Amino acid sequence: MTTKQSQHTQGTVSQVIGPVIDVRFEKDVPEIYTALRINREGQDDLYLEVQQQLPGKIARTIAMSSTDGIKRGWKLKIQVKVFLFQLAKLPLDGCLTF
Repeated sequence: MTTKQSQHTQGTVSQVIGPVIDVRFEKDVPEIYTALRINREGQDDLYLEVQQQLPGKIARTIAMSSTDGIKRGWKLKIQVKVFLFQLAKLPLDGCLTF
Protein backbone atom coordinates (compact mmCIF):
# COMPACT_ATOMS: atom_id res chain seq x y z
CA MET A 1 0.00 0.00 0.00
CA THR A 2 1.33 3.43 -0.91
CA THR A 3 0.00 6.94 -0.27
CA LYS A 4 -0.62 9.03 -3.37
CA GLN A 5 -1.42 12.35 -1.73
CA SER A 6 -1.95 13.81 1.70
CA GLN A 7 -3.43 17.19 2.44
CA HIS A 8 -5.37 18.91 5.18
CA THR A 9 -8.67 20.63 4.48
CA GLN A 10 -11.51 22.15 6.46
CA GLY A 11 -14.88 20.44 6.44
CA THR A 12 -18.15 20.71 8.32
CA VAL A 13 -20.39 17.77 9.19
CA SER A 14 -23.74 18.53 7.57
CA GLN A 15 -25.58 15.27 8.32
CA VAL A 16 -25.08 12.04 10.26
CA ILE A 17 -27.30 9.02 9.59
CA GLY A 18 -25.79 5.96 11.26
CA PRO A 19 -22.52 5.17 9.47
CA VAL A 20 -23.25 7.72 6.70
CA ILE A 21 -21.73 11.17 7.23
CA ASP A 22 -22.15 14.08 4.83
CA VAL A 23 -19.24 16.54 4.94
CA ARG A 24 -19.40 20.01 3.36
CA PHE A 25 -16.08 21.37 2.11
CA GLU A 26 -14.98 24.97 1.67
CA LYS A 27 -12.98 24.16 -1.45
CA ASP A 28 -12.93 21.12 -3.73
CA VAL A 29 -14.73 17.93 -2.75
CA PRO A 30 -12.39 14.90 -2.51
CA GLU A 31 -12.65 12.26 -5.21
CA ILE A 32 -14.72 9.10 -4.75
CA TYR A 33 -12.90 6.35 -2.78
CA THR A 34 -10.72 8.93 -1.05
CA ALA A 35 -10.07 8.14 2.62
CA LEU A 36 -10.73 10.92 5.13
CA ARG A 37 -9.29 10.81 8.64
CA ILE A 38 -10.97 12.75 11.44
CA ASN A 39 -8.85 13.27 14.55
CA ARG A 40 -11.05 12.88 17.64
CA GLU A 41 -9.60 13.91 20.99
CA GLY A 42 -9.61 11.09 23.53
CA GLN A 43 -10.77 8.52 20.96
CA ASP A 44 -9.37 6.63 18.01
CA ASP A 45 -9.28 8.45 14.69
CA LEU A 46 -12.39 8.00 12.56
CA TYR A 47 -11.81 6.98 8.95
CA LEU A 48 -14.37 7.78 6.28
CA GLU A 49 -14.48 6.81 2.62
CA VAL A 50 -16.05 9.15 0.06
CA GLN A 51 -18.83 7.31 -1.76
CA GLN A 52 -20.62 10.13 -3.57
CA GLN A 53 -20.13 13.79 -4.50
CA LEU A 54 -23.29 15.82 -3.92
CA PRO A 55 -24.18 19.35 -5.06
CA GLY A 56 -23.07 22.14 -2.73
CA LYS A 57 -19.51 20.82 -2.23
CA ILE A 58 -20.74 17.92 -0.09
CA ALA A 59 -19.12 14.50 0.09
CA ARG A 60 -21.28 11.58 1.23
CA THR A 61 -19.05 9.22 3.16
CA ILE A 62 -19.27 5.89 4.95
CA ALA A 63 -17.58 5.51 8.34
CA MET A 64 -15.22 2.60 8.98
CA SER A 65 -16.04 2.55 12.72
CA SER A 66 -18.59 3.96 15.17
CA THR A 67 -19.87 7.49 14.57
CA ASP A 68 -20.93 7.94 18.22
CA GLY A 69 -20.36 11.51 19.32
CA ILE A 70 -20.17 13.02 15.81
CA LYS A 71 -22.62 15.92 15.54
CA ARG A 72 -23.95 18.09 12.73
CA GLY A 73 -22.23 21.46 12.48
CA TRP A 74 -18.86 20.26 13.78
CA LYS A 75 -15.98 22.05 12.11
CA LEU A 76 -13.38 19.43 11.41
CA LYS A 77 -9.81 19.49 10.22
CA ILE A 78 -9.78 16.53 7.90
CA GLN A 79 -6.73 14.82 6.47
CA VAL A 80 -7.41 13.58 2.96
CA LYS A 81 -5.44 10.55 1.79
CA VAL A 82 -5.60 8.44 -1.32
CA PHE A 83 -4.34 4.91 -0.80
CA LEU A 84 -3.23 2.74 -3.71
CA PHE A 85 -3.47 -1.01 -3.37
CA GLN A 86 -1.79 -3.54 -5.62
CA LEU A 87 -3.70 -6.81 -5.82
CA ALA A 88 -2.25 -10.15 -6.90
CA LYS A 89 -3.94 -11.75 -9.89
CA LEU A 90 -5.29 -15.14 -8.93
CA PRO A 91 -6.31 -17.81 -11.46
CA LEU A 92 -9.79 -19.27 -11.15
CA ASP A 93 -8.52 -22.56 -9.68
CA GLY A 94 -7.17 -20.68 -6.61
CA CYS A 95 -3.49 -21.55 -7.16
CA LEU A 96 -1.03 -18.68 -7.01
CA THR A 97 1.27 -18.13 -9.97
CA PHE A 98 4.12 -15.62 -10.11
